[in-house]
Amino acid sequence: MLSILLPALILVSDAQAEEPCGPEITPAAEIVADLGGATTANKSKNIPEHNEADTLKLLESVDVHQMDYSAEFDCDDFAMAFDAVCKRKGIPSWEAEIWARDSIFSSWTGHVVNIVGVSLGEGSPNVKYILIEPQNNGQVTSWEQKKGTTPKIPSSAVADMGKYYDWFDKYWQSTTVFANGHAENAGERPFYQIPRIRRLFNQKTGHDWKDVQAESK
Repeated sequence: MLSILLPALILVSDAQAEEPCGPEITPAAEIVADLGGATTANKSKNIPEHNEADTLKLLESVDVHQMDYSAEFDCDDFAMAFDAVCKRKGIPSWEAEIWARDSIFSSWTGHVVNIVGVSLGEGSPNVKYILIEPQNNGQVTSWEQKKGTTPKIPSSAVADMGKYYDWFDKYWQSTTVFANGHAENAGERPFYQIPRIRRLFNQKTGHDWKDVQAESK
């Protein structure tokens, strides 16, 4: 069997992704293996405390989108930073990788986004999940799911994603939600290992990455 390599992470400009970016990234099956094969996260951390209005208000202060896209701070860095800052603010958050291609003979194009959990009230058996584009804080799509479960992107949400991302509206589409955080095997150093970029992150977002990492665990 031929191994599948996703050749590009996507640069987002405004609401649309147009150009591939970054190095080749690892297939989802290998990513899940590197994460220990886990498919569920700590359930207590999966249950959101904030309603939608309060969550969206908190997301306004995440400010990861203040960073400029670059080879040293690309889409997986945006998603990792967004995820960590959300967790620091008490918002359940996940990173997800999405990819698409025209046919079995064409290359995969990939991108990394975020999903946040929203409370529907103590009496509801469900929570609401919102898929976020971390480069502009845009709300791509949303769906409801059983409380305490790791988000699983439904087909209805995949259709919405094709409307939001022109490049994703292809015949073959696939998604992977990282149950245990960020996959750091994207073929490059994460931004926080680059002192200049880490300092820039602290300056532009107002978040000290050392504190973010410590408080988001």
